[in-house]
Amino acid sequence: MPKHSTQAMAPDFFRPAVGEANAIIKAPQEGDEKLLAELSESKAWIHLKEIIEGTMAALSDSTKKSVGKAKSMEEIGLRYLIHDVSTDSFQSIIDIVELHKTAKYAEESTGKEE
Repeated sequence: MPKHSTQAMAPDFFRPAVGEANAIIKAPQEGDEKLLAELSESKAWIHLKEIIEGTMAALSDSTKKSVGKAKSMEEIGLRYLIHDVSTDSFQSIIDIVELHKTAKYAEESTGKEE
């Protein structure tokens, strides 16, 4: 049985806004790697990550509840599109920090620390 994507498709007129939203979270600048690696191991990051994940879960619940109030298929699609863009943005923050944690451990295991 084919696996279906749950991500909403953006209508053509909405694609520039989706691209702009995705561009908000930029790749770290040179020199940020060490800072992000240190952040990834801090208690502050653990707490912040829990807040972000809780926000994503609340957004999902809110989106599911609001779909019942939608008046058209377009409105349902728009709600899920906004949900997807938002959660993708939150997830990209988590991914950036966690990637640097992984990179730090890889450097330590190969002995390539700066």
